[in-house]
Amino acid sequence: MTLLVWILAWTSFLFPNFVFGWQPDIPIRGICYKPVPKGVNPLKSQNDYLSDSDLYNDDFRALWGKDPNEGVVSRNDLHNLRADGFNSLHIYDWNPRNGRNHNNFLDAVYAEGLKVWTRA
Repeated sequence: MTLLVWILAWTSFLFPNFVFGWQPDIPIRGICYKPVPKGVNPLKSQNDYLSDSDLYNDDFRALWGKDPNEGVVSRNDLHNLRADGFNSLHIYDWNPRNGRNHNNFLDAVYAEGLKVWTRA
């Protein structure tokens, strides 16, 4: 464990932009983020959309971004988080193998000038 910490520390020191894609002079102002709909416990839901609790796809765009459909009220969490001064998100339950498209979420994160940290 100590060796791993040492390797990560030196790697981030020698190659800060390559490893993390971060500019060393910009402080990280991060928040843990999971866009769960109000009043819903995704772990107890029988709904197929919530069965794996990966909410970073187009099915939940109204939570984290602007929904392209007219008349749909969006929370637009990413914009609000950026407006509150955050520049980094640690997200949970990222599942790239569930067959859902995450590209629009990543595009919205990039458009807001945010960085994302998740477990691969």
